[in-house]
Amino acid sequence: MAHVMVKICMDPRYRPGGKYEKPLEHFLISIGAEGAYQVSEAGASLQYAKLACEPALLDRLKTARDAGVKRYILIDHLTCKAFPLHFPGLKPEDEKKKHLETLGKARQWHELHAPDISFEMYLQDDEDPYHFERIS
Repeated sequence: MAHVMVKICMDPRYRPGGKYEKPLEHFLISIGAEGAYQVSEAGASLQYAKLACEPALLDRLKTARDAGVKRYILIDHLTCKAFPLHFPGLKPEDEKKKHLETLGKARQWHELHAPDISFEMYLQDDEDPYHFERIS
């Protein structure tokens, strides 16, 4: 499935044996994205909240196009340790709202720079890591 790129958080819970490894694998199979290219970065959608990171985003987009990527999947997760670091004072009860905000920025960025690549966003629950909410 080399025409799909998945961006996830670099959280160690996604590593082999981690809490999120099997739920992510199961989810990607369920949406036909098994075998996708995977990219990880602290707080997967956080880069879209940082305008200074745009050159890196454009470079990744070029790489994806060169690799034939036609579908880009961005997955954030709740209880992300990167979000409170980037947004000091963020309360746990406000975390989902902040994820939705940064995911919204990601959608706007992709609509502007990559309308030719299908774009999907999901928010993974920590209490039930098999639950991935599609964000539109």
